[in-house]
Amino acid sequence: TLATIAGPRPSNLAIAVLDNEAYGETGLQPTHTANGIDLADFARVARFAQAETVWEASEVERAARLLRTADGPVLVVFKILAQKLGIVSPPRDGAYVKARFREALLGRAI
Repeated sequence: TLATIAGPRPSNLAIAVLDNEAYGETGLQPTHTANGIDLADFARVARFAQAETVWEASEVERAARLLRTADGPVLVVFKILAQKLGIVSPPRDGAYVKARFREALLGRAI
């Protein structure tokens, strides 16, 4: 995607990445960025006007201002903590899902 952006280099594009270095949906397996891949480096190679990684809370305000005001394309990677959250699976009972959809669409049956 960063290479695709490199061609037209849209000046009004700013990308904020919240990177916890883990695939949360499937059990917190490490991502490429957990193994040393630096997305900001990739963005610089793709000729982004500005790209950086934010590691400290004290840097957030300045980085947010950069995203809002700098000519793009701009990429800021915000490093965040990975947290194991409870997984909530949607219901799989077909009759229940159908009834819920029907009620949401038509209202409660009388």
